[in-house]
Amino acid sequence: MGQTYLIDSWDQAWPPEQWTEELREQIRGGHTRPFLVHRGEEEYAYVEIYEVLHSNLAEFGDWTSHDLGFHIAVVDHEFIGRGIGSMFVPKLVASLFRQYARARRVVGEPNIRNVAVSKVMVKAGMNPVREIELPHKTALLHVATRPEGSWSDPRLQFGARSPAP
Repeated sequence: MGQTYLIDSWDQAWPPEQWTEELREQIRGGHTRPFLVHRGEEEYAYVEIYEVLHSNLAEFGDWTSHDLGFHIAVVDHEFIGRGIGSMFVPKLVASLFRQYARARRVVGEPNIRNVAVSKVMVKAGMNPVREIELPHKTALLHVATRPEGSWSDPRLQFGARSPAP
């Protein structure tokens, strides 16, 4: 998470010790879970899945306790702009709906300046809803609503595991 492009987009220029503690907290429990996603043998992305109602997005919608959100950090700048995100994000959204049967919505909130990520979210069925002010960024809130019966395709799988702190 110390790569310049991630520091710029996540606005979390934390030392490794702070990231280690953050991951330990997430793994211990709470409302956010960290994952490492692999593409073949390579680590592709760090993903956080969180409960929207217990996040800094709580005030921006009428969320249920089962609605989910995600953050993605691509671990290697070489993967950016190669279309991998356009393949991954729809599978992530579909997997979240499939694994969390009570989730009504899945959200993402990229920085308003990150037009590429917003386009990927739209392709994944996440409609841009509105701009929101967060402590570290102006974001464009995207929301996918569970479509009736359309998120059960078993081919839409992704491999993820929780990272060791």
